[in-house]
Amino acid sequence: MQARGWYKVALAVVWLGMASSGIVFAEPAPVDLALIVLIVLLPAAGLISVSCPLLIYLGLWLVVVAGGCIGAISAFDFSVAGKQVFVTFYLSIASAALAAFIQRDPARHIRLIMNAYLLAALVATVAALVGYFDIVPPLTELLTEFGRARGTFKDPNVYGAFVVPALVYALYLGIAGRGRMAALALAATGFLLLGALLSFSRGAWSNAAVSIALFSLLSFVTSRSNRIRVRIVSLVVGAVISGALVLGLALQSPAVSTLLLERAQVEQSYDALPNGRFAGHEIAKALIVSHPLGIGPLQFSGNYHQEDVHEVYLNVLLGHGWLGGGAYILVVALTLVLGMAAAFKPHPAQGLLLVGFSAYAGAVGEGFIVDTDHWRHFFLLMSIIWGVYLTQQPARTDARGFRPAASNMPQSTVSVGY
Repeated sequence: MQARGWYKVALAVVWLGMASSGIVFAEPAPVDLALIVLIVLLPAAGLISVSCPLLIYLGLWLVVVAGGCIGAISAFDFSVAGKQVFVTFYLSIASAALAAFIQRDPARHIRLIMNAYLLAALVATVAALVGYFDIVPPLTELLTEFGRARGTFKDPNVYGAFVVPALVYALYLGIAGRGRMAALALAATGFLLLGALLSFSRGAWSNAAVSIALFSLLSFVTSRSNRIRVRIVSLVVGAVISGALVLGLALQSPAVSTLLLERAQVEQSYDALPNGRFAGHEIAKALIVSHPLGIGPLQFSGNYHQEDVHEVYLNVLLGHGWLGGGAYILVVALTLVLGMAAAFKPHPAQGLLLVGFSAYAGAVGEGFIVDTDHWRHFFLLMSIIWGVYLTQQPARTDARGFRPAASNMPQSTVSVGY
């Protein structure tokens, strides 16, 4: 098959993987199969470029994996720990492959990914609302949990967090688009906001607030048009008013208002119990100090405490040891730094980078209250940031040892910056 044929196949697999990424009733999910295929397909087709920064990114993840392997040696349940380490391994390889794929044509490839991701989030939200409002009673139990919308996910918290990047992307389309398309994008923004609200996830709420605020601020600052700046301010004001109206309407329902006010508390009653979240954090910190090699992934709950750590940075340090946990914190922080630096550099995909970076920053913050280390969209957002960053670096060779011939690929002709 010629290069153009492999390119089209790769685009199709990427789109299918992202479009199905909102279906996570169980693991492995459809997106896992697509990512595994892409790990093989993209290098085989010569659609990735290898560069020193990419190797550094992948190398840091392999150190995280190595730390997990070392910690798993002393795990109570090696099979559970080993499976967790393997998932980290394949997600890191897939993230690096997607970053290199995005590097080949950032504007076109990020748009492909995020359009499919937006579709997945909209489908998941339709399912979430069908379940929450009991529109199809036989599906209510499947699509909700404890009165919270979860759609096509196992957990309301993960569903709420998954929606956030799509929400920011829809807002981007509303700013960058015109006419009917802009109106549809803004309607999608409101629809996704409602879904995130009804997930009753404190983490997702804070994630959405940080992501939207950061995206709006960076879009305003980096815009090269006063007309766009006025539009951004108008849309933000409109979004605040619309959000207030949606919240006001939601509070009219006693069931919604009770759960909403309960979940809106910064500290839940069970957090401060002797065996609650905060007590678990203290136990985890003590174990991190006394076990520099780690206790193995997913060994804390049931062996040292009644629940998981619910703080990803403590969780990875605990499971992967000082080496693996330190590498994890380093790659997360480095991605933040590179994303912020790239956000202020004019680029055809600058607006799309702002979407990925803002959503990533929100997810990084949410990691302080929940375990995010295996969220597929977290790795995807890292791929977007590194993919755009890599376009500013000299390409070395492609996966077959040749310098990339970007001219053989269809190139994006649409400006997606502001």
